[in-house]
Amino acid sequence: MNATISINRRPGVYGIALLLAALSVQADRGITHRSTPVAVTFGVRTLTPDTPVNPQVAFVSQQVRLPDVQCDTCTDEDTWTRAWRLSQMHPDRDNSRAEQGWYVFHSGVTGIGIGIQTATQERQEKQGNGMRLPEEGELTVGLVRLGRDTGAGLADLPAAEFIRTTTFTAPDGQVKYRQQDTVRVSADLRVPTCTTSAASLNFQLPEISQVWLKRNVQPGGYTDSQTSLPQLVVANCSENTRHLRIRFLPLGSVTDSQAGPATILTARDETGQETGTGFLLKYDANAFGRTQYGVVHWDRNVPLELENPQPTDTGNALTQGITVALQAFYARPLNEQAITAGKITAKGLYQVSYD
Repeated sequence: MNATISINRRPGVYGIALLLAALSVQADRGITHRSTPVAVTFGVRTLTPDTPVNPQVAFVSQQVRLPDVQCDTCTDEDTWTRAWRLSQMHPDRDNSRAEQGWYVFHSGVTGIGIGIQTATQERQEKQGNGMRLPEEGELTVGLVRLGRDTGAGLADLPAAEFIRTTTFTAPDGQVKYRQQDTVRVSADLRVPTCTTSAASLNFQLPEISQVWLKRNVQPGGYTDSQTSLPQLVVANCSENTRHLRIRFLPLGSVTDSQAGPATILTARDETGQETGTGFLLKYDANAFGRTQYGVVHWDRNVPLELENPQPTDTGNALTQGITVALQAFYARPLNEQAITAGKITAKGLYQVSYD
């Protein structure tokens, strides 16, 4: 009996931390008043593996209430108009949908845009009478993921990029008061970065006899004497990486073993039928100045997790070398299947993620 176990890599995911703030703008002299932009703070956020690339949907957002507008020198006879003005400098016209009130702006960071959603009634110029317009919280501000690859650095939307202007006019056409409201969004993107060199891993185990395996290994056990050559997963991570995780996902059934739950990957014969033979995978990891040993669990909720004991807040250089050596061993799953002769195989996936 000879055996092969292959593990393919599933694309990983990176983390992203967000910090948004509003900056003030001084009021002009005369009838135009520029209000202080509203503060928008998201705090720390991390992209998850299922965060889609979608320029139409923000992966993090907040409702923003702009200031009320009131003209103290106006009367009920005066009229007002309200309109949004879009700068020509930073709009992402390919991903904006003006007819839906959705505007996307270039943030200055690769793969990340700043999205602003206006309410339905705010898409066109509005008019009315009176001296006061109460605000109804018509804006939603957020960040959108424009591509799979994202950069790091300062994402910025200057206050002059998207302005709501309300103008009060007397019956004779004289402008009595004008107020400009906006948001200025800045985001400090601290992106932990890891690159991996391995793609698919193939473990070739030496041939053994059915009799030997049945005689020397009990169901739920494994043998240390019959093993594959080590296969390496190599990664380089930035100093601000806090955790690197490798999840192992089976393409077939798994059973428990003496080494722990979900640790034996069941093998199949050449006809695709499950057998009474399986494989147990061990790891030997060197990461962030520490060594870690263990047994792989074929369970997405129990990843191989490597923790950085002293992460930094900054530092995007790939200075942290990480190696994970994996080795496969013959095992007997707890499935009461027969140990068959001939070629057997088992397959799985591994997924690298980090934050």
